[in-house]
Amino acid sequence: MVSRADGTIVQPAFEFLADAHLTIGPKPKLACSKNTTAAIAADLTDFHHFLDARKKLVSDVDEDLLRSYADTLTDLDSAVTLDKLAAATIHRRWSTLTKLIAFCVKRGYLRKAPALLSKQTKRGTVQVLDVGVDLPGLNDA
Repeated sequence: MVSRADGTIVQPAFEFLADAHLTIGPKPKLACSKNTTAAIAADLTDFHHFLDARKKLVSDVDEDLLRSYADTLTDLDSAVTLDKLAAATIHRRWSTLTKLIAFCVKRGYLRKAPALLSKQTKRGTVQVLDVGVDLPGLNDA
């Protein structure tokens, strides 16, 4: 993943993808399917395009920027269907972003870390961004 602005590697996103989705060993391999990894990479790329368009870095991410990104998710049209993004797509993108933000908070990459809360779901405890957004599909999982 590279920045559109200057072609440099987006280091936190690269580290996150490697840390969360590669197994370590003599032969590193994906920890999930190729399709899942491709979707996560696309989600990260979308967020970094959002940051690039605003001349922001990952370290600049704060609650206001996250709310602004959430607004774009509900306004975007799918490049495939030309309809609004499906609730499942919005949920996946926000989930990927939440995991990236949690990773960046843990590594100390953010100047002003947004609030992360633990939430109990059917699948177990997950972290959620507490930035006051209501996205389609977000509370359906």
